[in-house]
Amino acid sequence: MLALGYTQARPVRSAATPRAGRTLTNGSRLRSTAQEQAQLSNTAFQMGQQMLMLESANMQAATVQAMAEGSRAMKTQMAAVNLDVVEDTMDDIREQMDEMQEIGEVLGQDLSGGMYDDSELEAEFADLEEELLDEQLLDISVRVSLLPRVASASVTHTTKCMANHRECCARGAWRGRMCASSLRSPG
Repeated sequence: MLALGYTQARPVRSAATPRAGRTLTNGSRLRSTAQEQAQLSNTAFQMGQQMLMLESANMQAATVQAMAEGSRAMKTQMAAVNLDVVEDTMDDIREQMDEMQEIGEVLGQDLSGGMYDDSELEAEFADLEEELLDEQLLDISVRVSLLPRVASASVTHTTKCMANHRECCARGAWRGRMCASSLRSPG
């Protein structure tokens, strides 16, 4: 209390001082909010990692449990199957297959009892071919008599080729291919 109307001196504050204090407070708030956000982000990441690890552990436990159940089921099945029974079954199958093979061989045997010789059959077949060829030649000569006179040269050639062909067949040269006489041009 001072006399003369003077008041006690107060510390002088500038107008910028309260704002500066507020700005610093806002800056520190921003920094602390960023730190809190980073901490929360890290915490969320760690929780996510723990959840993934728990899910993986659960899946592994379920896999192991399924494998154990499968192993028990296989043991149960194998207890029902006797190795001796399996071997006996396989032996029975082999015997059946051998019998089927023997039956096939019996069915494939010659029923004539060796009465026919292959060379005799081939000779008879050649005779039949020759007769058929002769019949075809006779049929051609009948048709030739009905043809005009101009074609007689080619008929003569055909007759010669057929005669030569018969000779080739008799010699055994005709085996599914043309003999040399039938490849010549008419003339």
